[in-house]
Order: sequence, then structure tokens, then C-alpha cells
Amino acid sequence: MSLGKKLKQLRKEYKYSQAVVARDIEVSQQAYSFYENDKKKPTMPVIARLARLYQIPMSELLNAEENTKEQQMEKFIEVLTRRIWAIIDLKYLNNNFFDLCLVIEEQARISLMSVQSREILEKKEFDLDYTTLGKLRGDYLEPFKEEIENKNQDTELIPNLVETIFLKEKEIASKYFE
Repeated sequence: MSLGKKLKQLRKEYKYSQAVVARDIEVSQQAYSFYENDKKKPTMPVIARLARLYQIPMSELLNAEENTKEQQMEKFIEVLTRRIWAIIDLKYLNNNFFDLCLVIEEQARISLMSVQSREILEKKEFDLDYTTLGKLRGDYLEPFKEEIENKNQDTELIPNLVETIFLKEKEIASKYFE
């Protein structure tokens, strides 16, 4: 992934506009746009400010093009982890199994889009796969259905649910990192 794509990915993940990032790193919006479009390379002080803004090591930006598939998969799991825990904290969306499956599918889609380029996703028929894989999510979550729908169940007491979600979502997403 190019540095520009990495910067755009981070900006979208944080839901920042180009204007906000440009202001925070003390460059013009046009200069920042050039960085994202790989028309110009940022200076080291700008890279340092970007790393501080996104709370990542400078090396992650300097080696953006050298990120391996494993690193991208780790990033996917990291983003998905934050999103899934937010769902779990909502007590499984009022104990509705079907809603939980749909929300996990949507969060996995958003997480994958935040770490993988659109061109790669389009080549792999991303939207079709993630729509039809909703059934797969229902299948892998089925063993937890009764516990999820039990309104008296404390979410933290359902063993292995989060681990199962991460394991299966990593398996589903792995083809996008080939």
C-alpha cells in the first residue's frame, strides 16, 4: 500500500476531513491532498506530526508500502476488535440474535474496507461475498443463539463468543489478503 493510500485509510478510519488533518499537521489542504494522491511525499517533520495525530509509530508510515499481508490482517483484526467490543457492550442489541449477526457482518465489512484498498475488494467481488456470508455468520454464531437471546445472561459470561467471532471473521477476510 502506498503512503498516500495509507494516509487516506487512516483519515477515513478516524473520520477526519482532509481540511482537519491538514490543519492539525500544519500544512495546506492542497499539500495534504497531494500526499494522499501520492503526488508529493511529506517531509520528516510532517510524517512525525501525522504519526502523532494517528497515534502510530513513524515507521508504520515510512514503511507503508512494505506492509505485509500479515500486518494488514492484524490491522483488520484490531479495527474489528474495537467495533465488536462496542457491540458486545450493547448487550447483543437487546438480545436479538438476527440483529447481532447483521451488525457483526456490517462491522466486519467496515473494518475490512478500512484496511484494504477498494481495487482489491472490487476484484474479489467484495459486496456479493459479504452479503451472502451473512448466512455463514448465522451458522457460526448458532451455538451461541440460545445464550444470546437469554435476557438474563450476562454478555461477559458467554464463553468463547468473542474468540469465535474473531477467528471466523479472520477466516472469512483472509481471501482479501492473498
